[in-house]
Amino acid sequence: MPLFTSKREKYLWLWALAVVMAIFSTLFIGRPFTKLFKSQDVQAAIFLLGMLLVGIAIVAHALKTKPGKIEIALLSGIIAVYIMWLLRLGLAERNHLIEYSILAIVIHKALSEKLFTRWTEIS
Repeated sequence: MPLFTSKREKYLWLWALAVVMAIFSTLFIGRPFTKLFKSQDVQAAIFLLGMLLVGIAIVAHALKTKPGKIEIALLSGIIAVYIMWLLRLGLAERNHLIEYSILAIVIHKALSEKLFTRWTEIS
């Protein structure tokens, strides 16, 4: 039995690996950039750009999957949690929020691709 069910699934898992590698690379590379961007205004602008890009990724994913009323309500709740976290978190935690949000979207798409491919093989 092959590890991947399609080229698209393999591609998505490779993107997930790339995101994980980027997250772990911040353990070594992140410190110099933190010192470079000491200004709170610059940090806030970079964070807002990151959250905007995450929002775009979430909306694009939602539009493609055409969510129903329950999914829209769930998404609204998730957005509320994100907004509340922003009030309590420091810079490092906010960055993790962005990074792991994207990782979750990529892993969800990869698992969905695997299930869809397996389902079409059975049918």
